[in-house]
Amino acid sequence: MDFEKLKQGGIDVDDALVRFSGNRELLEKYLVKFLDDPVYKSIVLSMD
Repeated sequence: MDFEKLKQGGIDVDDALVRFSGNRELLEKYLVKFLDDPVYKSIVLSMD
C-alpha cells in the first residue's frame, strides 16, 4: 500500500500508525477491511 498516496489524499497516516503501534501491516489490513465494509459503501452513496 502506498502510504504517501494516502497522505496526499488527506489521510493522517502518521496518526493512524501511532494508533496501530507503528504496525504498517496491521494498519493496511484494517484499511482494506474498512473499504469492504457495507457501511462504508452506504456512506459513500449517501454523499453523492
